[in-house]
Amino acid sequence: MKTRTASSLFLAGLSTMIGAAAMADDPKTAPAATPATAPESKAAAPAEQLPKTTVELLDAGAEPRKVLRFAPTVGDELVQKSKQSMSSPMGEQEFTVPPTTFGMVTKIDRVDDKGAEWTSEFVKIDMGEVEAGSDPQMAEMIKATMSEVLGMKIKSSALPSGEVVKVTYESPAKLPADAASMTESAGEELSRNMTPCLPDKAVGVGGKWKVHRKMKSGGMVLTQTETYTVKSIDGDKVSLSFEGTQNAEKQQIDMGAQAATMELWVDSHNGTMSGTWDLDLKRPAPTSATVKMNAETKLSMKGAQEMPMGQKVAMEATMSIKPKEAVMPKSGAENKDSAPTDTSSKESRPKFK
Repeated sequence: MKTRTASSLFLAGLSTMIGAAAMADDPKTAPAATPATAPESKAAAPAEQLPKTTVELLDAGAEPRKVLRFAPTVGDELVQKSKQSMSSPMGEQEFTVPPTTFGMVTKIDRVDDKGAEWTSEFVKIDMGEVEAGSDPQMAEMIKATMSEVLGMKIKSSALPSGEVVKVTYESPAKLPADAASMTESAGEELSRNMTPCLPDKAVGVGGKWKVHRKMKSGGMVLTQTETYTVKSIDGDKVSLSFEGTQNAEKQQIDMGAQAATMELWVDSHNGTMSGTWDLDLKRPAPTSATVKMNAETKLSMKGAQEMPMGQKVAMEATMSIKPKEAVMPKSGAENKDSAPTDTSSKESRPKFK
């Protein structure tokens, strides 16, 4: 049970942490083949099921001011790279997840006055060496779960303010139900937290606003607040700092097939986060970002007997985004037809330099 909980929280951390800036080291190994079975396309839980995200302007900042809005370019292809690490006490020992690097290729599909739509595919996952003293079985379990994300495609629709309002995804049909649910949840969280929500009113340096939202993470419904402060504005380039909190009330976690024999309850969850964002408003994700997060979750497992459980997690992440041509070599097909290669097979999926 502890291993499942830990991996759920780690996958959830893909999104809550956002993370960025380690684009210096390019992924070097090719991803595994996409399974032969056809992918299954699903719509993620509609955002309307949770209360609408609200943005509260606290300070407009100094003049000059401008209304900040995302406006990417249709057809642009970008490579996102994130790197994150996590440590968590597991019983009497400290378990540290090795630094893990994720690579995604994102293509802008639509841009209009209502917002933008883009498709992202996980094409690379690398996990570092397990530290001495960590549970190797746990590491292998998490590594196997992480590998299931490879090949997943996420289509996101966002307002010009950056708020993601719709998420759909395609995941390999071979995934077991529990793994599919876990990876899809992580993918949805990642997409919904890819960019900060911007205020409707003009802001300048020193401008500050607070974002209030409900979100799903690791099976929990959380209340999250984020406060952003403008550090600089230079045309479409915007630098922000932020800090935030997460809280969850007592609730039951859906255990799927295991629900018949046991129940898992979240008794409480409290977390804090902080970091920086460097934005280019012509891209749907930060050009670089850093995030730190600390959280404590108290759980109860109820089966033949009740067992209290605790989980403390410390996470750090970096993320960055660059034009595809700056990171990945063109294939022969791209050189000939000026079109991206079909990424549905191991042979044709883009490879990092």
